[in-house]
Amino acid sequence: CLSRSIFNALLGKVNPEDYAEIRKFKHVDTEMASSLQFVLDNDLGEGGELLGLFFTATHEVNFSEVPLRPGGDSIPVTNDNKEEFVKAKCHYHAYLACKNQLEQVRKGFYEVIPLSWIRFFTVDELETFMCGLQTIDLADWKAHSETRGFSSYIKSLTLHRFWQIMATYNQEQLGRILQFCTGTSRLPLGGFAELESQRGQKAPFCIQKVAYDDSKGPNG
Repeated sequence: CLSRSIFNALLGKVNPEDYAEIRKFKHVDTEMASSLQFVLDNDLGEGGELLGLFFTATHEVNFSEVPLRPGGDSIPVTNDNKEEFVKAKCHYHAYLACKNQLEQVRKGFYEVIPLSWIRFFTVDELETFMCGLQTIDLADWKAHSETRGFSSYIKSLTLHRFWQIMATYNQEQLGRILQFCTGTSRLPLGGFAELESQRGQKAPFCIQKVAYDDSKGPNG
């Protein structure tokens, strides 16, 4: 939905030092966090020669090199200072590079919803309220689904196999199926009972039988 740094900003809980922790930075940029974890976990060689990194970050707009400390463009990242480098890199990309934008987002949001209305929310609660449920309950999905075009016998056999297969999927896979069918991998606060169409009308998940031709595949 949105980066957790945005929800922190909306709640007025921005602590710049928090963004120096790689475990929290993973919520901001998973790919970069993985690269930085590689730096922490591996030997950089004498003087950092194996990776050739310096105390700089790349500006996301003009792609210029931004020093992470005075003279950073001439300070190599070594085994001795790599932890400092990773913290500085996380801090820059998660906070310094976007703090002005975060402030503008906050101002615009508060014009619609004052901070006093949400100040008692946790980050997780606000994320759920704004973006929907992230955990998919398969029993809830099954209970609030409809079927069309099945005879009673075929209906029970086909659906049994369908839900049997669905039960083998993890949350990420279920989310992908939900996104393929509905356009979003998250659910309204009321779960599957509250699914809506793009027009705002109730639209239960539906499993519909279609004609099948071995030579042409599903059609109609």
